[in-house]
Formats: sequence, structure tokens, C-alpha cells
Amino acid sequence: MKNKIIALCLCLITTGLCQAQYFGSSEWASDIRDYTNMSMFIQTNTINMQQMQKAYSETDTKSQKKQTDLANVKPVLFQPTGKRLFIEMVKAKAGTSEEQKKGLQVYSQLLEAGLTQYEKIAREKKQNPANLGLAVAFFMETTYALSSGKHLEDQQILDMAAVINQSLAKNAQFQKTSNQQRQLIYEAFVGPQLVNYMLYEQAKQDKDAKTQAQMKQQGLAFYKSLMGTEFSMPQ
Repeated sequence: MKNKIIALCLCLITTGLCQAQYFGSSEWASDIRDYTNMSMFIQTNTINMQQMQKAYSETDTKSQKKQTDLANVKPVLFQPTGKRLFIEMVKAKAGTSEEQKKGLQVYSQLLEAGLTQYEKIAREKKQNPANLGLAVAFFMETTYALSSGKHLEDQQILDMAAVINQSLAKNAQFQKTSNQQRQLIYEAFVGPQLVNYMLYEQAKQDKDAKTQAQMKQQGLAFYKSLMGTEFSMPQ
């Protein structure tokens, strides 16, 4: 899933993206937490790292069955509003200089491209892109790729999604979240980190070690700002 998305999105990477790098993902984390009540995810341990590490390490029939059963369960889905709520937040951050305005415009375009391609590939894989467990698992995979330079297998991503879906479906506090909150959670998990990874991949292709290290650092900082803890996955 990952490699196909990157291949489709990299065609949008131009010299103008140096302007987008001005806007580190971490600066959006506080806004995201305010709009989505992200503390609910963290404080209630809805996203349990030990469970996800187990899903990463073990691909078995039982976990695959969970993924199949929870793929379209209503408690973990959202109904798209027809707007990109997170991108609207980005556009509302009117830059004070021409460089900032151009950077915000490019960043918005990259977010749109990343989300659109993610949704396309999810459907090709017969998955519902409006499934929050899948979005969070993809976020974990993207962060893992930035951290280690390696990728998870598709089934490992789906196994993690199954674990997250199961937790979300049972979490009473999450079930009180609005449709708009859920969509914003989805966009915030998938979009910014995917942009970080796209820039990371382009820097790798350009043999630009400095920018590659910068995007890795930015991606890990975004994870920490959003989740309140350092990223940790089994090697």
C-alpha cells in the first residue's frame, strides 16, 4: 500500500516544496489536539502500543479474522463531510509573508494529494478509507518508515488496524465523538505524516542527507507532539 502511494504522489514534488518544509508538522499538533480531543486517545490508552507491537510481530488467522469482522463496523467509521477539515485549518493559517503564503498553498496541495491517493489505494485493497483504525495504523507505518527506513507488510498494517478498531469500538468516550471530529482525526493522522515521508523520500532520491535527516526528525517530533510520547516499534 505504502510504496504505491509514494510513487503516485512523488510526481508532485517540485522545487517549490522547499517552501512547504517551512511549516513543520508539529506546529499543527496543538490545534489537532484541541479540535479532536486527542487526550482521549492518549489518557484512555485506546491506542495500546503493546497490542500493536504484538500485531506487528504476529500475523495469524485470529488477527486476520478480526480485521475482516471490523472492516466496516459503524462504531469506527465516519461519514465524509465533503470538505477537507484539516486542510481548511491549514488554509486558515494565513501567512504574513509571500513565502509563508506559498508554503501554506504547497503544503495544502500535498495534503490533498496524499489523502486522495491514500483513499484510492485503500479502496483498491478493498478497505474503507473512512475506517479510523486503518488511518491510525497507516500513521504508525509511516512513522515506522521514517524511523527505521523499513516498511510493514500490508497484512501487518491490517492487523494493527484490527486491534485499534476493536479498542475504538469498545471505548465509550470515543463513541461520543462527532462525525467532524472523527474526520479530522483521520486527516490529521494520515496527511501530515505522509507529507513528511514524501519529502523524506524525495530527499533520499536527491541524495540530500541533510533534508532527509530533517524530515525524519520532523516526523518523529510530530508523532511525539500528537501522541505525547516517543515513537517506539519493534525492530
